[in-house]
Order: sequence, then structure tokens, then C-alpha cells
Amino acid sequence: MALIERDGKVYARTLWIFLGPSEWGNDLMKHVAREAFATDTSLDAVQVNEHAGWHLTFLRDGTVVGTANDQAHLNDKATEFLGSIYGYESAGEIRRP
Repeated sequence: MALIERDGKVYARTLWIFLGPSEWGNDLMKHVAREAFATDTSLDAVQVNEHAGWHLTFLRDGTVVGTANDQAHLNDKATEFLGSIYGYESAGEIRRP
């Protein structure tokens, strides 16, 4: 990971991707995140957003560390990652047609 340390706090470099209006589904979201990681090796996380507000945030290995589902149970790796960072540093955004 290329975590960023600033003023004693650690941030994860994250790209935000917004799917097009006719795109949805967790399989597509995971695929889009994988493509982003393959394109930019400096990313720590990728958040993929559907048009209706649903989102998933992935680490490079596919671990989900963020979701719009407030009842979701994240695994230990996700919990450890979230506990190790203060927040996210924007690596930009992509809006798909």
C-alpha cells in the first residue's frame, strides 16, 4: 500500500468511480475496481458507486472495506485496515457513461 502520512495521520489514496445509469451489480463493481488497480498501482482503495447511491470500497486484493449497507459485517482484514487509517485522500474520480 502507498498510504499517505500527513500531520501524524494516515490516509489511503482512493479513486472514486461512478458507474453509468444502466450499470449496476457487485460483480461489475468488483471488475471495475480491479481494472482501476491494474491501471494505477499507487491506489490503496477504489470506491465504486452505482447511480442509486449504493457503493462498495475495495482494497487491491478484493477485500470490501466500505459499503452503503449499514448492516454489513466487514471481515477482520477490513476492520484492521479501517482502524489503521484516519481517512481517504482523493486520487480523483471517473464517471462512466
